[in-house]
Amino acid sequence: MNNHHTVSTKKLPTPTTTLPTKIIQEFHRAATVGGGITGTLKEGGEIKSVVTQADFDAQARIIGGLRQTWGDDLRMIGEEDEDDAPPTTTLVGDGLLDRTLLLDSFSEKLLDEEIPINELALFIDPLDGTREFVEGRLENVACLIGITRNSRPIAGVIGLPFPEGSQNKPVRVYYAIGDQLGNAGSWPVQIDDEVDMPSVSTDTITILTGDSRDPVLINATNHAKSLAGNPNHLLIGGTAAKLRIVATQPNSLAILHFKTQLWDTCAPQALIESNGGKVTDLFGSPLDHSPDRLVGNILGVVASSGEPEVTRIHDELCATTQADPMSVQRFFNK
Repeated sequence: MNNHHTVSTKKLPTPTTTLPTKIIQEFHRAATVGGGITGTLKEGGEIKSVVTQADFDAQARIIGGLRQTWGDDLRMIGEEDEDDAPPTTTLVGDGLLDRTLLLDSFSEKLLDEEIPINELALFIDPLDGTREFVEGRLENVACLIGITRNSRPIAGVIGLPFPEGSQNKPVRVYYAIGDQLGNAGSWPVQIDDEVDMPSVSTDTITILTGDSRDPVLINATNHAKSLAGNPNHLLIGGTAAKLRIVATQPNSLAILHFKTQLWDTCAPQALIESNGGKVTDLFGSPLDHSPDRLVGNILGVVASSGEPEVTRIHDELCATTQADPMSVQRFFNK
């Protein structure tokens, strides 16, 4: 196989590298000792736009490791793209992980296919939930790597530096091949899949949202709750945190705001689809993860697990949004 021309879905790389999740853990530990985490607001005073050095260091580690394995021809789009250099963080202790066992067990289940490398693109969010990271809600922090083929997510990895919000729990990794139903899982395999989840009832439909006060989102949330009858409504910070619940917990539906980016949704969408769910914008159209897009998910995001009743709510919610003059004028009159 020539890495510059094709990628095999079975010939996965098995490098031993410093985990980006470990970088985030060490940064948090050092910042806590030093008096707290500080960050920079990329969009004026908007707390949701905060970025820290951990974001840059984790992305540099991810991209550096991928470049070492696959070379320069594989296209990568990261949230912190201005920083594609070696990280400044110096790790101490056990910062290495041999992923051979994970990849060997997973690749046995894959269908082998050679994919032209120019059809692929990677979307990388080195630290999803930076606001939550700064504010101490560590259970909502994640590292995301999504793989697209011809602008559609086909695989994804979600790494959790702080399962259950703890520094003392082992790093948790969720992974999936979106085109191959059932080829999703988590690592370490001996840990219960629900250990790092908030309290989600599998008997009642759960609606997951953030704390946005946007009137369109408020209307959409209220309508989804009405369609669901008497749902469990959870406010969850971080895009990956909400979508990970949809990917792994039945009877769940998430409504996201209008400022999520492609690196936020690419990896989680692959996990959701591998488990039989679906992801659209608020008007019911598929998300377009083209590496050449200049804007993110400006029409919002709705994600649902695959149960028939939840799918019905998803579809009816999007149909209602299409027919709502305020929602349509909000976006299309521009």
